[in-house]
Amino acid sequence: LHDEDSIPLLLHNENYEKKTIEKMEALDDKATIFEFYYYKMALAFIANEYDLAYRYGMKAISFEEETTPWQITYPNFVLILTLTLIKNSFSSNGANQNSKNHKLISRKLKLLNTIAKKAPQNYQNKYELAMALYHQWKGKHLEAHTSFIQSIQRAKKSNFIHEEALAREHFAYFLMDTHQNEFGEDMLQKAFNCYQQWEANCKCKLMKQTNPDIIKLVSKKQSGIGAYQNIYDLNTIIQSNQALSSENTLNGLLNTMTKMMMHNASVSYVVIA
Repeated sequence: LHDEDSIPLLLHNENYEKKTIEKMEALDDKATIFEFYYYKMALAFIANEYDLAYRYGMKAISFEEETTPWQITYPNFVLILTLTLIKNSFSSNGANQNSKNHKLISRKLKLLNTIAKKAPQNYQNKYELAMALYHQWKGKHLEAHTSFIQSIQRAKKSNFIHEEALAREHFAYFLMDTHQNEFGEDMLQKAFNCYQQWEANCKCKLMKQTNPDIIKLVSKKQSGIGAYQNIYDLNTIIQSNQALSSENTLNGLLNTMTKMMMHNASVSYVVIA
């Protein structure tokens, strides 16, 4: 993310960026400029620099028409842009929070949903992650929790270790923001394990620096898929905790808990005797 000018896709690399853009503009290569700004946006988002990601995202949008909806990087661009817009909208005093961006979020979510329906094995986990952050932004915590879990499960099933890492990391932040620190810290460690398996060394270094009391180094053998505890067990505990804290009537609690049991057991009906 931070290094010498000779490497093109580093996050903080203004000299190379200026030279690259000038060269691409001279060639009138707008598609490459779009991809350059997209990669910069993605790096900034992964580094949790959301304001910087927003600036690169807005630059990429101005060249968006130069790409095609099914260009290999485009669906990922839609995902990271949507996540970036939502993250910026979390800030109550952010200059980026306005109705124009809110409408853009809605349009990109619809587009991501359309893409996911056409190739769910590749894109449904991305849509679920975007919806998880969207629900969190709107204060719909139960829906956010469900979408985070579905995104993680689908990413694992497709062996998208990088997107599993991203989903786990932001799920961890969600859990800690909703005062579920123990679960959040456990999820953040799992996110780190995924990033380590992905060999995202700069991200791992950043996570260790910002969370020294949580992140622990593990060997690559330990950080494999089989090393994770059963996510369904953790999910049930977290959902139960949320239900107990959010419902203030017996009927409401019974209804919520029944829905959770039906979902975990994959059944359509339940009888309470």
